[in-house]
Amino acid sequence: MQGFSKVRWLALLPAIERVLKLYQPLRSYFLSLENCPKLLLDFFNNEMSEIVLFFVHSQANVFYNSVKKIKKGDISATEVNVVSKDFKDQIKSIKEEKILLSCCSKFAEKNEKDEMLHNTIHSNNGVLICPLDKTILNSEKIFPDKFTERVILQLKVKCDNFLKSCQWTGELKTINNHLTSCEYQEVKCLNEQCSTTLLRKELSDHMEKDCIYRLVTCRYCKQKITFCDNQIHEEKCECVPLCCVNQCGIEVLRKEMSSHITDSCANTIIPCQYLNIGCNFKVRK
Repeated sequence: MQGFSKVRWLALLPAIERVLKLYQPLRSYFLSLENCPKLLLDFFNNEMSEIVLFFVHSQANVFYNSVKKIKKGDISATEVNVVSKDFKDQIKSIKEEKILLSCCSKFAEKNEKDEMLHNTIHSNNGVLICPLDKTILNSEKIFPDKFTERVILQLKVKCDNFLKSCQWTGELKTINNHLTSCEYQEVKCLNEQCSTTLLRKELSDHMEKDCIYRLVTCRYCKQKITFCDNQIHEEKCECVPLCCVNQCGIEVLRKEMSSHITDSCANTIIPCQYLNIGCNFKVRK
């Protein structure tokens, strides 16, 4: 493989990428020339030219990546064999895939669940008509266009949250995986009762400090309760220390107040022990 990988061939991939990036400006420029070379004129007048470039780019990408692996200084003969086999398998896969190059039906799939195709079928009494160029389609020739799908999924994109300062870039096919951990993705608070949405990077602080539905520990009974219920809880918590209602100067737990007044409070008023024979005198303990 390296015998055919001269520098000019390895430069092919970035060259094609540059042409694809500037395809529309280049097309407009050359077609505007009065004496445009026939080769370029024919190329840019052909509606399939851009698709062909994508196809070549796909194969050049496989070639480029394989050669870069082999050119590593520490690669073994076994690893070279694995890379070569993988290269052949990828090229074979590209060659065997069906590619639609007629009309814009290359964007349609044989799937009645596809909304666009589903609506087209029923709005034309079962006759398949391309919704873009109105060409009558043969249902047996409509199938998923794996080539175009792969080309699209390999496009370099920015994160959906780049306006929020996320610097991630990568292939389209990996963006959903990135969004599951993107620090700038908007997420809902993990507490079911809370309706707050915020950036993922702010979630931890919100859960620990700001969310009114966060769990806190009662400072008296050590029970876990929501922050918004804390005040109500403390008004009833059995472990809150209270001053004796008889103002004896002793603090007792709410749950022990009754037994304190009955058994040990010095300010509790008790009747004379001879109440049953008519003495109405009362005295403190």
